Amino acid sequence: MIEERDDTFLARWMANELTPEELDAFKNDSDFPKFDAIAKGSYLFKKPEFDKEAFKQKLNEKLEHRKKKVIKLRPFFYATAVAASLFIAFLFLFNEKNYVTAFGEQSTVFLPDGSEVRLNAKTKLTHRRFFWSQNRKIKLEGEAFFKVAKGSLFSVVTKSGTVSVLGTQFNVKTRSKSFELACFEGKVAFVSSSEDVSTTLEKGEAIKLKEKKIETFKIEENSPSWLRGQTIFKETPLSDVLEVLQVQYGISFTTNTVDLSRLFSGSIVHNDLEIALKSVLLPMGIEYHIIDTTVIFETH
Repeated sequence: MIEERDDTFLARWMANELTPEELDAFKNDSDFPKFDAIAKGSYLFKKPEFDKEAFKQKLNEKLEHRKKKVIKLRPFFYATAVAASLFIAFLFLFNEKNYVTAFGEQSTVFLPDGSEVRLNAKTKLTHRRFFWSQNRKIKLEGEAFFKVAKGSLFSVVTKSGTVSVLGTQFNVKTRSKSFELACFEGKVAFVSSSEDVSTTLEKGEAIKLKEKKIETFKIEENSPSWLRGQTIFKETPLSDVLEVLQVQYGISFTTNTVDLSRLFSGSIVHNDLEIALKSVLLPMGIEYHIIDTTVIFETH
């Protein structure tokens, strides 16, 4: 473009002072026919003498006018750059979608790829808002049951590790004191956060993660019991059972000197606090009373 050349370029062209390379390049320029027409037209004037300086000034004025047009366009490009920057910032700031359940609440979430997720009480699920189907990864805090649509790798990231599948049904529970994974269909792979523990589960297999060690066990159900309004325990520490009661009913416990490592086998319902407490505490010989939302264990 002529704007990219120095201010003396046209004057040197009129004086036949361009180098062969400069002249060839100028003739290939899209603006050359315009200037060539002006130059040729000047020879038709009947004025006996050609005023070279006046012509140079006229051409330079035209050049300056063209440059000003270019300068006026710059704010548009600046505005475009700012708009692009704001769009990128928007993607970073609003690129996460969250689903949260409260105490005792359950919810069903359908992901963009058609996968279905059932959230248990006091659970948070997070995934990318944009382009998620190109990278099927979610974050989970709490407990959820997944029916994953077939496709690319699907990953569930928890504080304890990552669960990866292609298409299957599985349940993940990640609470403050426990992590459990159960496979109800297909296969699932698990790798701990520290990457020092890993395993693969098939249908009917489940694991618990305790102190960075994996405990395996079998399951016979076709889906987790909490989907049917109850939680079933098998030789589960009392501390873990109380945590389930907390997230289902929004209560707290004052356990005093009660041994929370004692094991409990049985079930609790999710729709009646009194029945749930009696189902756990009476068989274990624990007496209690309730003040507001706090269950206080009695000592003798």
